[in-house]
Amino acid sequence: MRFRCWWLTLILAFPAGWCAESAADGVAVPEVESAIPPAVKALGDPVMIAFPDRFTMAVSAADAPVQERVIQGLRHLHGGWDFEASRHFAVAMRADPECLLAHWGMFMCLLSPGGESSQARAAVADRMLDLLVRGNGSALEQGYAKALMAQIRDGPAAAAAVFEGLSRQFPNDLQSALIAVLFGRDGYDEFDEAREGQRKAEARIARMMEANPSLPMLMNAALMIRAEAPEVSGAADLARQLGVLLPEYPPTHHLLGHFEWRCGRHQSARDAFATASALYRKWMDANTITLADAPEWLRSECYRIVCQVSTGEADAALDQAIELAKSPMPVGREASPGARMLMWEVRTLPARILIDRAADGDFRRAAESLPSREELAKLRPHSMCGWWIEALRLIAEGMAFTAEGKIDEARSALERVESHLAIMRSQQAESHRTGERSEWLRALEACRILEADLRARLAQAGPQSLRSSAFNWLSSAAGYQRHAVMLMPPAVLTNVPARLGDWCLAAGDLSGAEDAYFRGLAMRPGDREALEGLENVRGMIRRDREDVQGRD
Repeated sequence: MRFRCWWLTLILAFPAGWCAESAADGVAVPEVESAIPPAVKALGDPVMIAFPDRFTMAVSAADAPVQERVIQGLRHLHGGWDFEASRHFAVAMRADPECLLAHWGMFMCLLSPGGESSQARAAVADRMLDLLVRGNGSALEQGYAKALMAQIRDGPAAAAAVFEGLSRQFPNDLQSALIAVLFGRDGYDEFDEAREGQRKAEARIARMMEANPSLPMLMNAALMIRAEAPEVSGAADLARQLGVLLPEYPPTHHLLGHFEWRCGRHQSARDAFATASALYRKWMDANTITLADAPEWLRSECYRIVCQVSTGEADAALDQAIELAKSPMPVGREASPGARMLMWEVRTLPARILIDRAADGDFRRAAESLPSREELAKLRPHSMCGWWIEALRLIAEGMAFTAEGKIDEARSALERVESHLAIMRSQQAESHRTGERSEWLRALEACRILEADLRARLAQAGPQSLRSSAFNWLSSAAGYQRHAVMLMPPAVLTNVPARLGDWCLAAGDLSGAEDAYFRGLAMRPGDREALEGLENVRGMIRRDREDVQGRD
């Protein structure tokens, strides 16, 4: 990071309100324009949206319009729409270059390292530190800036502690308590149990909502922290309420779609994602926004297509995925958020649908549907997506050889997969640097599931003596499969526990099949394959019992 890190320890060591103009002597502070991402500078001013509540915050600014822009940016931050938030913070920064909270908001929008906004990120950090050292902003606003610096230096827990202190010092500032919750949560473990930080976060959000009902930013936060929870029916009800409050806000409909899909209401989810996509497209057209700055539209479209697979329309979904995958790479914007969503998610979606469908020739088609190695080579300086795409290609080729009965070729393909994934795992630190850590971890988890699935298929196709090992590999793959993360559709569309149920059923293990199908439905409520498998095995169990009773 380019900004003056030596200030960081100095600033964090002093209380809010401390001023030391001499600390900046001789150090050039970047101009405002350098602290605004080029993509934002290329656009006009964003429109103001009327939110249905009276959330506000005292903002130290030159005038009321600047205050309103900062508040609007904060609202979009809470809605998870960072790019639109950054546009409002940019307006405020230009109108009042001394506004500390506008700079804090812009830094929040650019918090992830790497990507094409790295220079703007460093510049806004420099400017925010300069404003903080010169004593700009209220004590509360300075606390916000110091918390963000604590996040950069020591991680989310440190930031949560600073925000927690602010919430006690300023009990009327609901936002600092909310941000403390968001930074302090720590998710769920491998057994789907909430960790301590997660339990505390959920309990505190619930108390905050009791005191402040129907406040969108609290409702949104409650949904965001439960997006990966094992049981989400209550959250889905809350998402519907939020959708009623914000019917024209696209992130709200994406949230609703995610929770509807998680609850197994696939058609309702598909409708919600279609609404989100339409609203994002309307915003894109009105502001001349390209795909480079619209990863949210691509994400909603992918999730909508996955919902179509879930409703049993895999053929139509595949056609739509292939068409979406033809979306052109933004020229000169290969490191943009939209370009990364295009490569990590959109361009791999046809292959993932084909691997899930697994009809004759689908594995071969899956491998052939992926971007060429030549195209990936051109993207290598901008993104690490090539590692994920190549892993998916190698796995699909291995599955194709297995389906074709070419066992030796399949074993060779598996060896290539093993080597590729070993190198991939060693590259994790690099994903932090490029700002693709979340995508990288999601891809690694998917590869672990698919590699185990490939091993299971190879065992099933091999000698009789090895076929029983397929159960172990499928059990491993089923154990690896988690709930969808990042409000994204699952990277692996196959319901692996349901596949395990199919194996048990073919082996005559009705009890094991029943348990596996139950697991499949717990993982993905309403899943067609798990439902059909469970109905089938229960019928077989019922008939077996009737036969026994008849013989008695």
